[in-house]
Amino acid sequence: MTNTHHTPHLPMSILAVLTVLLVLATASIAHANTPPVKLIPTSTIDNGFAYPEGVAVNNDPTSLTYGNVYVADRGNGRVQELTASGVFVSMFGRQVNQTRTEAVNAKGGTPTQAESEEENICTAASKDTCQAGTRGQAPGQFDREPMHIAIDPSSGDVYTVERDSGEDGSGKLVVGGRVQEFTAEGRFVLEAGQEVNAHTKGNTCTREEIEKDGVQCTGPALHPPGFLGAGVAEPGGFASPESAAVGGPEDLVYVGEEHRVQEFETDGKYKREIPLIAISSSESSEVTALAVNETGDVYLDYRNTDLNVEGENTLREFDLTGQQIAGFPLNTRSPDALSLVIQSLSVSSSGRLAVSEVEDVKPGPGVGSELRFFGSLLEDVSGRLITEFSEPESHTAGVRGSAFGSSGELYVVKIEEGVLVYRPVPVAELTTGSPACSPGVENGSDTAFACTLAGEANPEGVAGTEVFFELGRTSALGEVTTKQPVGSTGPVSAGVQGLLPDETYYERLAGEDENAKAPERLTGETVSFVTPSVAPKILGAPSISFLTSFSAVFSSELNPENTNTTYEFQYGTCENLDACPGALSTRTLESAAYGQTTAILEARDLTPATVYHYRLLASNQHLVAGKPEGGVVSGAVGTFSTGAAPVPQAASGPASALGTTSATITGSVNPDGQPAVYTFEAGLYEGAATQYGVVFTATVGAVTTAVPETVGLSGLQPGATYAYRIKITSGYGTAYGETLTFTTQGLPAVLTAPPTPVLLAIPAIAFPKPARAKNSTRKKTSGAPSLSAALEACKKKAPGKRSACERRVRKQHAKSKGGA
Repeated sequence: MTNTHHTPHLPMSILAVLTVLLVLATASIAHANTPPVKLIPTSTIDNGFAYPEGVAVNNDPTSLTYGNVYVADRGNGRVQELTASGVFVSMFGRQVNQTRTEAVNAKGGTPTQAESEEENICTAASKDTCQAGTRGQAPGQFDREPMHIAIDPSSGDVYTVERDSGEDGSGKLVVGGRVQEFTAEGRFVLEAGQEVNAHTKGNTCTREEIEKDGVQCTGPALHPPGFLGAGVAEPGGFASPESAAVGGPEDLVYVGEEHRVQEFETDGKYKREIPLIAISSSESSEVTALAVNETGDVYLDYRNTDLNVEGENTLREFDLTGQQIAGFPLNTRSPDALSLVIQSLSVSSSGRLAVSEVEDVKPGPGVGSELRFFGSLLEDVSGRLITEFSEPESHTAGVRGSAFGSSGELYVVKIEEGVLVYRPVPVAELTTGSPACSPGVENGSDTAFACTLAGEANPEGVAGTEVFFELGRTSALGEVTTKQPVGSTGPVSAGVQGLLPDETYYERLAGEDENAKAPERLTGETVSFVTPSVAPKILGAPSISFLTSFSAVFSSELNPENTNTTYEFQYGTCENLDACPGALSTRTLESAAYGQTTAILEARDLTPATVYHYRLLASNQHLVAGKPEGGVVSGAVGTFSTGAAPVPQAASGPASALGTTSATITGSVNPDGQPAVYTFEAGLYEGAATQYGVVFTATVGAVTTAVPETVGLSGLQPGATYAYRIKITSGYGTAYGETLTFTTQGLPAVLTAPPTPVLLAIPAIAFPKPARAKNSTRKKTSGAPSLSAALEACKKKAPGKRSACERRVRKQHAKSKGGA
């Protein structure tokens, strides 16, 4: 990556600033004076290509190969150089020179560096026999796929991008890639990739290192696929490089791959990267197309390669600092298109972006989908569509790359077919102007605008120029005005009706001529405008519903006129609400409806038996701007009266379930629309001297009907007369039910003891006798009566014999107790 241009007289920082300013100024002037063109396919270059993958043009006017076209001939492992008209000039790749290769083989031994270069370059002028290149990973060889090719506009050096893949020892897929740099004549300069330097294990290896130090340059190290797990996230390593571009005021080399674009100096030194976030969780997104303009803005296509839906069909633009500054969405041409895919991207020195696109179209139900190829020519600063260009029907294969020539011609690689050449032809230049709008015819309460769309058309001498305006509420537009012919340069306009107020619209001037006919279009830039806002309208008189003593629901008809409008009801006791110090307002609501809508809000905490006046107030940005005095519009004033103050009512009910010590008493209460508390009171009846006590208290809601209540009493005296009543209390007074009495049941005249309960017989319990031990010498207990029983028997004897009986019994008992 060499740079042969140096200016040693200025400090580098000042030089960089001056260079950028000069390039910007020059590009701006050049682009402003560049008339629009249409690209027309004129010829196809096919010089024995086998699966061509990329194309680039040497636009360095100081180079001997200025204007020549370079094609990455993937199937043949070589790069071919052709004139702008397709005449073969030379090729380079490992042993593409059959004549020199056979001579070196006949000589034998190890070829010198000069001999190897002779084998690797074959020119038409040499009259040598050229052939396909030998695949391999040596410097100057192409092992797998030269996927993309780019040329430095400052030096004419050629850069090729290869993506490699294979299997590791366990049979798992591994990937990698490298970038090689060659002179415009095809001599190897350096390569960059993961560990391509066999000596240092570094990510760059140069021709100078080979010649001076004997360093061996190898192919890149391969790793498992996927950016995050590949181990090649460090600078200069590539997981799966797919695209490249060279240029800008800093003359940098840009390489696109998975989730990022790496930037290098032209000597192979890593500079920085543009990180990109994966589009999906599968982390299989990559940069498939890349271009850089003279000011250093980088354009790229970043898509998801794992899912069927690829990318966002948006060109992304990044500035010199690597920050995204714009995104240009591309729209399908056919309304039946299922998807759109960007296939290639290139930028011209005049500030034009050429985008090759393919859309998958399904014309109708039961019909299979088909691929349709076309291209778009955009302005690189704004992304606006200048013209579309078609591809011949015979060219149905996918596009693999494109490049602009120095004269504005476009070269597009069609895989399996060759290089399609487009020639620029002039087309009419269209400029979109600003519309002028005024209120149109009103439909009821709806206000619509009539707008005059304006622009300017320059036929640029092309016959058959017709223009029309496209209009819509999104950038996709959709509506068109009637075509009008244009014979000379001048303003054009068209009137449209029925535009909503305060609405954003998009418009552009479009057209066609002899060089650009439908379905292709000529377009000016797309501009947006907002129609004026208008004041909201309040229709008719307000109305009242659900009116009570304390609240009311207000209703009125409102048309916010498509502008965010705040509204509320104002109410008070004054007839003149504009000067009513006690006026109140409901809560505020918002609406941006277009057309008549009903505003409904409730007012609470009103005073009973009071006359109120009320009206609807509304405001939007049109009014806030100070057009009507006060910033609001007010509706007609209505009048209503709240109901009378509530009158709580209570009614005592009959007693029931009378017992000797218990009873149930009832009653009903009506709070008349206000929350209240009710109480049951009772006491021993003593006429006017009865003393009442509270036996139960509870609350009742704000109802307007009688609510029955019941409470059970206990612990009363038998045969006693009690008085009771129900009471209700609210903020509007207390009411009592009438006093009622009840008498508990008395006790009976004769009290009867309850019968004795039957006793249950207790069964005899037999206790087991203790077991006698074997060989025991203890005598068996006699059956003699106990001492007490014997003494009791002695008492029955005659007094003279009683004493002798007792002595005998005690003696016998003592002898028995002592044992034998």
